Amino acid sequence: SISKERIDEELYKILKGNNPDNGVTMLFDLNLIPYIAPELEHHKEQAVTGARTGHDYISKLALMMMENTPNDVLVMCKRLKMSNTQIKMLHTFVSSMQNIMDDSSSASIIKYGHEFYKVLGNEYLRYLSSVDKSVKDLIDYIISGPAVHILPNELMQLGVPKGPEIGKLVNKQKELWYSKPMISKDEMLRRIKL
Repeated sequence: SISKERIDEELYKILKGNNPDNGVTMLFDLNLIPYIAPELEHHKEQAVTGARTGHDYISKLALMMMENTPNDVLVMCKRLKMSNTQIKMLHTFVSSMQNIMDDSSSASIIKYGHEFYKVLGNEYLRYLSSVDKSVKDLIDYIISGPAVHILPNELMQLGVPKGPEIGKLVNKQKELWYSKPMISKDEMLRRIKL
C-alpha cells in the first residue's frame, strides 16, 4: 500500500548501504521482490551480483537487470516513478551492454559504446570493458564518436538537394565510420556514391 516513490527510495537505501547484496538477498528470501521489481523475480543470482559489483544506484540496478530486456527496464523504472534521466541511463546501460554482448565486432562496440558514453559518461566506461576486452583498444573511438567528413552544406555544394537525402547521407557516413573509424574523406565520398 505504500507509494511507488517510497519503494524506489527504500530500494535506493538498500543499494547504497554497506551490504547491498545482503539487502537484495533478503528481498528475495522474504518474497518481497515480486512487489518491488517483479522483473527480477527469476534472476536472483544476477540481482545479488549486480548489487555487490555496481558502484552507485544506477550501475547496481543496471547490473541487476542484465538478464532482462531493455523494455523490462523501462517498465520497472516507470512503475517506480524514476526520473527521466535515471530511466534513460538505466535503459542505455542495459541495452548497450546487451548489444555489445550479442555482437562484439569493432563496429558494434564503437557504435553502442559511444551511445553508452554519451548518456552515462566516463564514470561508467569500466563496465563496458568487462563485456569485451577489445573495448580498451577502441576507447578513443568510443569517446570521440562518429566522424562526419562531408558536412550537410558540402553535400549541397556537391549537388545533393536540401531535404531528407542530406540526413540519410550523414547517417550513412556515421555507419561507415563505425565499421572503419580510420576512413578518409576521399574514401567516404566513394562509399556514399556521390
